[in-house]
Amino acid sequence: MLISDLFIHNKKDFNEISNFIEKIFKLNKSLPENVFSSQFSNYKFNEFEWLMYDEFWNFTKKLNNITGDSSIIISVIDPDPIEYHFKYFNFFNTVKIPIEFSAEDYQSVLDFHLPGSKADAIIYNSNVIAIFPISKKWAIWADRSYGIMVLGYNLDEIDKDSNKLFEQWVSTVDIDIITDWVSYNFENENEIKNFTNTLYLNYKYNDNEM
Repeated sequence: MLISDLFIHNKKDFNEISNFIEKIFKLNKSLPENVFSSQFSNYKFNEFEWLMYDEFWNFTKKLNNITGDSSIIISVIDPDPIEYHFKYFNFFNTVKIPIEFSAEDYQSVLDFHLPGSKADAIIYNSNVIAIFPISKKWAIWADRSYGIMVLGYNLDEIDKDSNKLFEQWVSTVDIDIITDWVSYNFENENEIKNFTNTLYLNYKYNDNEM
């Protein structure tokens, strides 16, 4: 299978995926607002750059083993998928990745680009990314401008005995860690405080969370 074949090339297929995205996310919202349309009860945070590492792919494979999904979709929301990527490259920066892919295969997907356009690979040109399986039992919103990503899920859909799965993630009870992650993206302490306070209110820790 060619990596290029995994990317969405026609508008009909892209519109189908867009319908999924609109059911999961509020595309008119951005962090620190709650960007999820789906009624997730629990949220976890990680650094944006972590999704570019092998460990992230291994994490999604374990998560999909729990939810029974055979693939995940990664779709770049910003830059605009139609007005930018499809317009200039005739395909969408949206890809459906089989879960049996290795970490090396995953890196090849992130780095895929047409000749002469390396800077437009997902690994480089992706300000906001949506990541989710077709089951919609979990979803991730990743925002490079704030340096973080948010994972939403429900306890009744994720194995409660999978504490180790989230060892590298934090919740809003760890707001100091999240503050450290986002602090480099603001000019002053007031901006940081306003962002993290709003983030906390919108994604506050669920007492039933494992």
